[in-house]
Amino acid sequence: MELAERIFKNKSFDTNKLLSFGFTKTDESFCYSCLIADDQFVLTVLVKNNWVDIDVTDAFSRDKYTPIFVKNSEGSFLGELRKEIETILSNIASACCFEEKFISRQAKMVADYAYTKYQTTPEFLWDDENSVLRRDDTKKWYAAILHAKKSLFGIEEKGLIEVIDFRIDPDELDKIVDDIKYFRAYHMNKKRWCTIVLNDSVSDDEIKKRMDYSYEVATK
Repeated sequence: MELAERIFKNKSFDTNKLLSFGFTKTDESFCYSCLIADDQFVLTVLVKNNWVDIDVTDAFSRDKYTPIFVKNSEGSFLGELRKEIETILSNIASACCFEEKFISRQAKMVADYAYTKYQTTPEFLWDDENSVLRRDDTKKWYAAILHAKKSLFGIEEKGLIEVIDFRIDPDELDKIVDDIKYFRAYHMNKKRWCTIVLNDSVSDDEIKKRMDYSYEVATK
């Protein structure tokens, strides 16, 4: 539905806030249902992998109410129904979402992977575009997505670039640091954290593998 796409554009979900709002978790998805239009219909909102699907069904017959999804369908009743749905979706966005602050494709990939595999979302702790990812159980950080000067990573351009910091075994860190693809940590412990520039110099699969290891290490 175009309405949902517009309201949730450039937004990511905080899973804890979804649960607080009233969503229930099933596998990798979150589901919320409520009565609308004076209890005539049921609105169902499904959030999965940061994507939103909605469904409207008759509260009595449970049949899908398809006119609401037909772009050219008009009428006062449909207009009021769409307004009510828009209000509910806007309330969900306000209560459960944060604005997407990432620029690069790989930074967005990192955030999506953390949400999909670990149901964790970036925390913006410093009122800027820098964020951390932490385990829910130990509350320890396992990654950080940061903005840094390009010149710090051998890029002869002005401006900032996104990087990811992750935990790593100190012995392996000494082996892989080349100051081209792998760097000693930016703003972290330089013996136990490593930095990768999120500009496709390192593959998505390699970054995911590093995140998985870092997540496991953050249990201690």
